[in-house]
Amino acid sequence: MREYLSVIILTLMSISLVLSEEREFKLKSGNKITGEIIEIDEAGNYKVLTSVGEVFFNSNDIVPEKVKIITKDGDEILGVLTNEDNNTFYVKSNIGVLSISKNNVELIDFNSNTSKDDWEFNLSKSDNRFYFGDEKLIDLWFDPTGNVLSEGTIYMSGLSTAYGLTDKFQISIRVWDYLFGNVNIRPKYQIYKSGSLEKMETVSVGAHLYLSGSVPHKWKWQSERVGCYDDYYDEETDSYICEEGYYDEGPWNWKKITSDNPSYELFIAYTSSKLKSSGQGRINYNAGVSISSIDGYPDIMPRIWLGFDTDVRQSLKLIGLLAYDEYLPTIDEFFSGEEKANIILDFGFIYAFNEQFRLGAHLTSPFLAFYWKF
Repeated sequence: MREYLSVIILTLMSISLVLSEEREFKLKSGNKITGEIIEIDEAGNYKVLTSVGEVFFNSNDIVPEKVKIITKDGDEILGVLTNEDNNTFYVKSNIGVLSISKNNVELIDFNSNTSKDDWEFNLSKSDNRFYFGDEKLIDLWFDPTGNVLSEGTIYMSGLSTAYGLTDKFQISIRVWDYLFGNVNIRPKYQIYKSGSLEKMETVSVGAHLYLSGSVPHKWKWQSERVGCYDDYYDEETDSYICEEGYYDEGPWNWKKITSDNPSYELFIAYTSSKLKSSGQGRINYNAGVSISSIDGYPDIMPRIWLGFDTDVRQSLKLIGLLAYDEYLPTIDEFFSGEEKANIILDFGFIYAFNEQFRLGAHLTSPFLAFYWKF
């Protein structure tokens, strides 16, 4: 099992490293230079490592980029990026040239005047750099990340809906369970956020409270009770009850854990977000643990997950997930009627068609995902 886990973790790390790309510079002379930035000095001189060696040029030689910057203080700046060094963006706006510390930048959008038509599907590589993809995940399918919805953002999918009450606190519900009488609510609060454009870290905690039923997607591997050789009559329930250990065992299979009484899930999730050296998006590493309790079932049910998501294109995100959960059978286990392993491996993608609609697919049920953000 240890060797199996090592192979999976190495595979996830290898995929994320392969997807990192070099940055491409468009120069006013018409030339294009592709390579990794080694240094940008205070005068705006670039040192770039290319396939043919080190190349030097000045920021004045680069085709200007239009930018939109939102600072950590909430200020919004629109203009042309005239220069930058390792610590500062210099933006020419309608109020003059502004010096903006990179440590004070919350979000930046390059060439912000460009826009995609609704429902455009395009997987071609863009020459424009982007520090943030079109989608910031609050969940890896069903497992939380350290991120939360920004204030005023509405999330709607076929299974759930959520709302960002503040930039640190969101509320969500599983609509599908609500429709079948399982009233539930899931508060999530971001207790920690730190870092800069190059690397950010977030931690969130939360709970999913099911007020009239059990936590979904929890199963147990058990045998059928096919008979009883020492039952007794219970007057209160007006039925015969078989004491534990006095029944005959039939075939083993997976059985869903259910309850009509309240149950809960508690979780903590961590995300580390790192800017690619190419300036073409980010790689995010995620980890978390949850415990669930269902009324009438004696065990506390843990789940542990590790995952990554990376921006392949500004509109396309690739996702990998590795989880330990002995109370969730894989598709193979469920249909084969066998208990094989407690490790769940999942891969998939999310594509942003426009600013509102996202579509994704992955290897575990329910296989397809779609949702809107407003």
